[in-house]
Amino acid sequence: MGHPRFAAVGELKRKRGGEPVEDPTETIYNLIESRGDKGIWKGDVKKELNSIKPTYVDNYINKLSSDGRIKEFVPKEGPKGKPLLVAMHIEPAEELTGGIWYDGGKLDEEFIAAINRNCLECIKGCVVASAADVLGFIKKRDLYKVKISLEQIKDVLGSLVLDNVIVECKSTGFGEFARIPVGTVCYKLRRDSRQRGGRAGAMALIPCGACPRINQCTPNGAISPVTCVYFDKWLALEF
Repeated sequence: MGHPRFAAVGELKRKRGGEPVEDPTETIYNLIESRGDKGIWKGDVKKELNSIKPTYVDNYINKLSSDGRIKEFVPKEGPKGKPLLVAMHIEPAEELTGGIWYDGGKLDEEFIAAINRNCLECIKGCVVASAADVLGFIKKRDLYKVKISLEQIKDVLGSLVLDNVIVECKSTGFGEFARIPVGTVCYKLRRDSRQRGGRAGAMALIPCGACPRINQCTPNGAISPVTCVYFDKWLALEF
């Protein structure tokens, strides 16, 4: 008994009116590629190419996958366990995958929480920060394999504003805004988040407690509160 795959190829390559039928592997690939970044379910491939037996379609799709010509992705919405097929050179549409915020069709809560912490860490350290500052902070540390865009950082910061964790403001170009161009949208921790119930909460933000050089810090030394930029930023906080 011959291999089913080769039997199918022979069956479908019979001449019809003197014209050879296209290789079913290429027929399936062309259909998948034609769907672009929206992809197509395997079941729909079988429906549209009903001249090919369903079991053979599975074989051809497996071959295309093993050859590195197509890939699967799980959409964030839709029936569970039904991945979509897309050509290898095409990136799936972000509205289907959810972009970096989703993993395997599920909201990546751990990743989102980590990004939130990074944003707050940057704002806390800078006292006031723009979205570009936050993105630079994350890129400099090379924390993630995925590429994070400025717009995505703005989305995270906007969410933190809605959650009343930070406040949005615009740079005046003076004081704590001196390094940021006038009119640039910036973010600060909410006053109640910094105070945490009064003076004790504010004191907890003093950078000295986490400084690895605290034992070498002296009023007139090379390491000194007088020259410490982090201490200056803490002094600029409104208690």
